[in-house]
Amino acid sequence: MIKWHDFEFTVGMPHMVPGKLSEVELLKVLGACQWDSISSLLGQRSNEIVNAFEERLYASFINIELQFKNDQGQDNFDEGAHVFIKNGVSVYAKKFIEGFSVFSTSAIAEDSVKTISKREDLLQSDHSWAYLTNAFVTRAAGNSRLKVFEPQAMKTRDIPAADALPAGIAEHEKVQFNGKIDGFAQAEQHITLPVRNTDAIQYKIVPESDLNGASLLYFARYVAMMNYAERIFLTERMLPPLTTQLVFALSTESRRIFYFANADPNDVVNILVKGAVIKDDAPVRQSSGKQRPPITFIFEFTLYRASDNNLMAISCVKKSLQIPGSEKSLLAEAARFTARISHGL
Repeated sequence: MIKWHDFEFTVGMPHMVPGKLSEVELLKVLGACQWDSISSLLGQRSNEIVNAFEERLYASFINIELQFKNDQGQDNFDEGAHVFIKNGVSVYAKKFIEGFSVFSTSAIAEDSVKTISKREDLLQSDHSWAYLTNAFVTRAAGNSRLKVFEPQAMKTRDIPAADALPAGIAEHEKVQFNGKIDGFAQAEQHITLPVRNTDAIQYKIVPESDLNGASLLYFARYVAMMNYAERIFLTERMLPPLTTQLVFALSTESRRIFYFANADPNDVVNILVKGAVIKDDAPVRQSSGKQRPPITFIFEFTLYRASDNNLMAISCVKKSLQIPGSEKSLLAEAARFTARISHGL
């Protein structure tokens, strides 16, 4: 049975990007909560978790799935919002963690999580949620090679184990072998965005902000790299391009990420981006003083290490525009873009 742990934080400027909660900072918070739950499970502080050879172990992320509920979207977590989080973890094969997080701006009842024990259960949650899987790893010859180990504490503690292979780990292998990730809509619904070229967008790793305390490329920073590539794609590659201000109005609804490799501090990441939109026949929707034009953006990202072309991650994200009603120029730009979509670009 999963033991749930309670966490809270108040959204402040360090957690934000313009107008909303930063997805990157949210993932950092959720990752820290999961690490605390793992430490509690093992009865050790995070810096005490080692393998049988006394080598320090880290909980490297295998996959993440993030889902914001319609009434609790990314842009609803504004400055001053108090966020409640419940996180629970289970162990598979003594080397892997399956984690579940639900989060909301209102208190989360115990009864709302007691039936959650697998990814499919999160789909029924009334709260925004994240599904996170980890492997216990140690570094070997830098960041390019990570090796999986069982924590030494597993041998001395009575830790309930999951019998079934976690969904995230099973899907991770499929994505790694076929290079395809399940999207958030049928392919026939996609209207592909026209671009000048499809060359990879390069991101040079910034050690001062991209690495964590273990000198590993931090899992949440992969999302930052994707957001950078998304902005370049929309403002420089797409025909015609969007303004940076309209790109800032994009709000994440759902994201899936599968991680395959890390990178050294002096490396460059090549990012391939595919963009599409889905037209919604519903009229413009309004919520909390913001308007949501009737289109949804879908992006797929594939990340490679430039040094050896090794696959680092594959991700898919669904985003919508959330534009303040007072921003008439942005509303007009969004209306023009929607009209182009209606007329086949």
